[in-house]
Amino acid sequence: MVVLLQLVDPALKRTGRWERPLVFARRGQHLVRVLGWARRMVLSLAFCLFCPATFAIADELQTLRNSGFNLPATAAGFQRGKVTDNETQNPGLGFTISYHLPSEAVANVYVYTGGQQSIPTDPMSPIVRAEFEQAKSDILATEGHLDRKKVSLIEQYGVGSPAKGVRLLCAEFEILKASGGLEWSFLCLTAYRGQFLKIRVTPYSDQMTGNGARDFAEQILDAVEEQNPK
Repeated sequence: MVVLLQLVDPALKRTGRWERPLVFARRGQHLVRVLGWARRMVLSLAFCLFCPATFAIADELQTLRNSGFNLPATAAGFQRGKVTDNETQNPGLGFTISYHLPSEAVANVYVYTGGQQSIPTDPMSPIVRAEFEQAKSDILATEGHLDRKKVSLIEQYGVGSPAKGVRLLCAEFEILKASGGLEWSFLCLTAYRGQFLKIRVTPYSDQMTGNGARDFAEQILDAVEEQNPK
C-alpha cells in the first residue's frame, strides 16, 4: 500500500547443419567440393557485423556495475537505455541511466554522491532532505531557459508505507512553455548504500500521470534494494 505523506518545508530454424558441402562446377574441370567454406565465411561476416554492438552493450553493462547499483532492464513499462559515466571526468556526479516509455515519457536515474562522504539511507535525514531541496531548486532555476516561461512547484510529498515509512521524497512541477502549452515534470529522490538516487520523469503526453511516475520510481527503488542488498 502506497502512502503519500505531505512534507513540511523546514531512469536456421536452422536445424543444425549444412546438409551437404557447396559444389562449384567449372567448365573443363572436376567438381570441387568446398567443405565448410561458406559456413565459415557467413559466421565470420556475422561476427564482424555484430561484435561492435556486442562490445558496446558489454561496456554499458560494466558501466552500470561501476555505478554500484544493478538497475533493472525494465520498470513500470520503461525500458533501460544508455548508461553514462559522469564520475570519471567529474567526480561526485556519478552515473546517469536513461529509461524510456515509448510514446509516453522519458526518465533518467542519477546515482551519485555529490562529493558527500557519508550519506545515510534515511530519506528524512538532513543530508537527503537538503539534496532534495537542491534538486527542486535546480528545476525551478530552468525558468526562462529551454523554452520554459514559468516553472512552478505544484506538489511535494513522501512516498512509502506504514511498514517501511517514507522511502522517497517526491515533487511535481508544472512548466508553462514560451511557445504555448503546459508541460509536467516529476522528481523523486532518496539515498541507498551511501549514494543519492535521483529520478526524473518527463512525459511526452498527458497519458503519463503522477501515479505512473511514482510506480516507476518505486519499482526502481524496489529493484535496487532487492538486487543490491545492504
